Amino acid sequence: MPFELADLIIFCEKIHHNGPSPSPTVDQQIRDALSLSEPFIAASSLLHVVKQQPDAETVSWIAELYDLLAIENPFRADALTQSLVLLRDFPDIPTITKNDYHGHSYQESFEVLLDLFLHEVLSAAVSGPSSDLFAVTPENSFLIGSVTSAEAAKQDLFISSRQVSAITRGIQFPKSEYEYSDPEGREVSCLGACLQLLIAGSVFSDGGHLGRNKEQLLPSIKSLAAKEIIKDPNGKRLLQVRTTRIFVPFCLIACCSLGHA
Repeated sequence: MPFELADLIIFCEKIHHNGPSPSPTVDQQIRDALSLSEPFIAASSLLHVVKQQPDAETVSWIAELYDLLAIENPFRADALTQSLVLLRDFPDIPTITKNDYHGHSYQESFEVLLDLFLHEVLSAAVSGPSSDLFAVTPENSFLIGSVTSAEAAKQDLFISSRQVSAITRGIQFPKSEYEYSDPEGREVSCLGACLQLLIAGSVFSDGGHLGRNKEQLLPSIKSLAAKEIIKDPNGKRLLQVRTTRIFVPFCLIACCSLGHA
């Protein structure tokens, strides 16, 4: 029997006994799509997944993996955000099937559901920080979440009052609730706010509490230096850049250098 035919028979027997390879799960398909380096190709791959399974679980996975992949590699936060903006704006994005509290299905727009899940993900990313995130390190998910939050605002993907509150709390803005935060976490909270302002300060200060009191923004930031809230050397550089209004594209480098003297 020729060698090639023998191999073919063995291969067919394996398929018969083991069955075909299982198809990738929806979350794996979404992870694979978001891992693509070119945002348009990533968005097109995501669109294919959404069309295959246009339900709320798919949209939820997109928002969740957007956050998780940014934590894994903060330098990709910009590209990941671009991918979701392109996906949202595709004219042929389908409506999504969702169930109400009584289990009855109905149709909702993709954008509405994406906003809903991004609100959950980004609100959680910039809340706190919790006691396990007080250390100033490059792996601190609160600091990375602050970068992701700012990218979402800058690129018009998503912005909410929770993100603005994280900034006002972090820079100890007048009438914010920073007094109720854990003093040990104020350095990280401040650094997260400075990262957000450095990336998307013009967006965050365009309205809401920050916009109505814009004239107090710079004095609040300057007072942080006087209070010596930030002890980390690279964090002090970040505060200095924000204070002097020098907008330079090193915010991600600064984030990934925090905790390293």
